[in-house]
Amino acid sequence: MRYRVVSEELEHDGRASIHFALLVCVMGVYGGQVCPVVESFPLWLWGLHLVVLLLVCRGLRMASSRWVFTRVGLQRQVGVQLVVDLCLFALAGYGIGVHNMVRYGADMESTLRLGTGFLIMGFFIGADLALTQDRLLALRRGGNPLAVAVPLLTVPQKFTLVTVISLFSVMVILYFVISFDLNWLMTVGIDNLAMARRAVLVEIGFIILILAAYTANLIVTYAKNLRLFVSEETRTLTDVAQGNLDTRVPVAFNDEFGIIAGYTNRMIEGLKEQNAAMELLRDVIINSMATLAETRDNETGAHLRRTQHYVRLLAEELAEPHGLDGPLIDLFYKTAPLHDIGKVGVPDAILLKPGPLTEAEFEIMKKHTTYGEEAIARAAEQMGEDAAFLIHAGEIASAHHEKWDGSGYPRGLAGTAIPLSARLMALADVYDALRSERVYKKAFSHEEAKMFLLDQGGSHFDPDVVAAFLRCEAAFIRVAERFRDEGEEALS
Repeated sequence: MRYRVVSEELEHDGRASIHFALLVCVMGVYGGQVCPVVESFPLWLWGLHLVVLLLVCRGLRMASSRWVFTRVGLQRQVGVQLVVDLCLFALAGYGIGVHNMVRYGADMESTLRLGTGFLIMGFFIGADLALTQDRLLALRRGGNPLAVAVPLLTVPQKFTLVTVISLFSVMVILYFVISFDLNWLMTVGIDNLAMARRAVLVEIGFIILILAAYTANLIVTYAKNLRLFVSEETRTLTDVAQGNLDTRVPVAFNDEFGIIAGYTNRMIEGLKEQNAAMELLRDVIINSMATLAETRDNETGAHLRRTQHYVRLLAEELAEPHGLDGPLIDLFYKTAPLHDIGKVGVPDAILLKPGPLTEAEFEIMKKHTTYGEEAIARAAEQMGEDAAFLIHAGEIASAHHEKWDGSGYPRGLAGTAIPLSARLMALADVYDALRSERVYKKAFSHEEAKMFLLDQGGSHFDPDVVAAFLRCEAAFIRVAERFRDEGEEALS
């Protein structure tokens, strides 16, 4: 976007310079066709008058532009600049006409012809620069909203206005040139009529060509603005369809297209707010379900917080090789506390038993994985498409006790058949269990827990996950210290 803005700024400045250079050439010819005084000037003298005059106008325009774009509201900037441009060209044209009257004795009609020619050219140049500034303003503002309630001029009105002014300009300029030439023809002898006829036709053809070229230029410039709007509208809607709700359509045109862009941006804002509400609802559901499991389990809330942070650390380490993006890592993090949600279906006598479980009791305890999977599946079914986030919760709940070598439960999955989210949770859960003190065991130090994980890599745990753990073990230690259980001494 920055490159496009710089490119448009250079184009705007370049167009202004080209317009002023062309104006010297055009008015150099036109002035000699409508004003006898100018016709009597040596070419270099009239050219010098024009160059000095238009350099002054160029400087005044640059100064006025700075004032307009720092003091005038965004919605009125381009329009005000166009009015200022028209005033500058009118002042230049009629000013040089008055100068010729005072110093060289030009008549009032010549002054009127000269000034009107400058004013008409000023319209074409000012309108072109205004359209270019419109496009630049759109790119500078990006998706920032510009209040466009009612169009100052609709698209049909703009085309009608340009058409009427263009036709009127052609008629006025031709009238001035032809009337001057008719007076000149009256002084031409019969022997020179053929030459005079050719000269008149060349002049008229030149005038028509110049005005047609400027009219076509306005149409092309306006078409570029419409193309910018259509391309930006398409790009924005494509981004939204792909889930990017931070994109916006540039809004600068104060017409129907500006209104369409404004409503598109308001629609995106509404979708973003709705999406935020859905994310909040998702988090509330997850936290509520996790709290339900916490009330029945002998684990603590700190265990849930620690394990979800461990999962995030591991996922971030594996993001590039496994193609994990930010939103997916965030889902892993937020659904990790649901890994033991199925324990709500385990009898208290087994769930809260202070010592080791018997083989029969352990078989019942293992069912918490399927209980959790079924509970989450029922919730997802009731929520429909809005419950896509529960897919990973179900994977974590059902497979976090599976082992890399296939000796885990409940299904005996092995290797990459185990969902990645569950492989991350398996290491996080075991690490935290080792580091936590229980009535039947003392807490392991980090080094002891680390050695156990290394020993189980390739059998219990995914070797890639163990390698990721080694890369971020310092962060694991910080999480363990930050979320210590109440009453627990600092962990080593």
